Amino acid sequence: MHVTVAFPSASPSAGQLAAAREELGRLVVPSCPAALPLLSGSGLARKAARTQALRAVEAFALDWLPSHYPGDPSDVAGATAVAALGAAMPRHGEAAADCGPRVAARSVEVDVTLPKLATVSASLSELSYFVARTAHGWQVWERAR
Repeated sequence: MHVTVAFPSASPSAGQLAAAREELGRLVVPSCPAALPLLSGSGLARKAARTQALRAVEAFALDWLPSHYPGDPSDVAGATAVAALGAAMPRHGEAAADCGPRVAARSVEVDVTLPKLATVSASLSELSYFVARTAHGWQVWERAR
């Protein structure tokens, strides 16, 4: 990871340097989750458990989104979510590259659509997140690009 700090002049003041150090000190770098397996069992029971787990993570993401969305809070009204697990994730390769194949296989990609923004821009209205089940519950571990 690289961080670039820009100053208004080639010779920043002591105050500007101190402010930059403080800001960098507040930087939080997310790490890969200790993802737990999402499913167990086999056959029809596993299929039902998969469907139930995907619905649960969709509900979690929609509940999590209003307090984490950087734009206008009203943009998330009426949002919908679609979840895909492991290798079925459209961005599985990105998850595997970022956190390895084991975490990617245990993660869920949740694609959220914001209907209010869909009238303005399809790209602005579509958000994707990687979510994993951990010992502490669901965890959004990255916004997919």
